[in-house]
Amino acid sequence: MGKNSGQKRKQMRTDPPLNFMTVGSFATMEQAQKLDFSVNEVLAVMHFPIGLNLRNTANLKGIYDTGGCCNIGEKAYHLIIAKQYPQLVKQVYDFPKIHYDPIKIGGIKDSVNIEAIIEYYIPFANEDGENHTLMIGLTEQLPIDTLFGLPFMLKAKMAPDFHRKTVTSSLFNQEFELTMERPKMLPVQHIRRDQAASPKVLFNNNKKETGQRVIIIRKHQHSAPTTTTNITPKKR
Repeated sequence: MGKNSGQKRKQMRTDPPLNFMTVGSFATMEQAQKLDFSVNEVLAVMHFPIGLNLRNTANLKGIYDTGGCCNIGEKAYHLIIAKQYPQLVKQVYDFPKIHYDPIKIGGIKDSVNIEAIIEYYIPFANEDGENHTLMIGLTEQLPIDTLFGLPFMLKAKMAPDFHRKTVTSSLFNQEFELTMERPKMLPVQHIRRDQAASPKVLFNNNKKETGQRVIIIRKHQHSAPTTTTNITPKKR
């Protein structure tokens, strides 16, 4: 019995491994079944208000990109906004004029250089009535107008709900609209078109309003004092 057992073990070791695959040519397999692989042609776009107060805001549309390392925008588009709607903009930082080096942002394939930063007012303020601001790095190498990156979402404590098509910010106590759209360049005038996409106030107990309807945000012990996306270029 021992001898027979050894022969069986030896036979088990020499048997080839099983291959769980239907034998046939590629053509016959392709005809038998189709490969279901989803590729979405639209992306999530957030409508975010810019301006000093809720009565006079514009809706800046940008791709809601949790994989984005920073807020980034197409330079010509945002500089036109600054020229046509200066009341929305606190400041533009032009790196060559202030002697700062460009910021290189890497990607999957190529990289882009941020050559300027635009700082927008947003209609949310701290307890002292000072508006928070939104910084967006500007480059000439972007095929879209605006992209909202992960650092801004984390500071604003944002959580998306793709089924309800909303983004909720627990810092601002606001809900912002999400739409599913094909990425494309938009005319600057588009920021003034859809005033119906203004933010919705979710909670009233921690909010008070001034005469200008700037929403005052209470300071939290572990939250940042502003929602400015900090991009600090290295000075020459």
